[in-house]
Amino acid sequence: FILAVDFFIRAILTPRFSLLAFISRKLIVPVAGFRRRMIMFKPKRFAAGIGLFMTGASLIFHYYDITFIFIVFMSILILFSFLETFLKFCAGCKIFGILIKLEILDEEECTDCKFEDGSGI
Repeated sequence: FILAVDFFIRAILTPRFSLLAFISRKLIVPVAGFRRRMIMFKPKRFAAGIGLFMTGASLIFHYYDITFIFIVFMSILILFSFLETFLKFCAGCKIFGILIKLEILDEEECTDCKFEDGSGI
């Protein structure tokens, strides 16, 4: 439930109100010595929307005792989290980029998806 609320804050409101983002920014990054880096906002918001959907669906499946699908959804969330944490691979961001390349999403909507050399995702 807490994770679903955090994804809601990141996807619908703004990441600066996210408790987990605050803990990461103020505690984990300085203590672990990671360097801060800029990220593109819209792909991350899209990824948070996927996380919101996955955690919300997981809560519903858990409530109705549909254990197998609950485990599948949670396993996907754990895999995506592992990829992001240890390999710096954001699956939601990659899906966002694919949707832009397939012209399902309009690249003009994502002005922060352009790099300094003019290339996009």
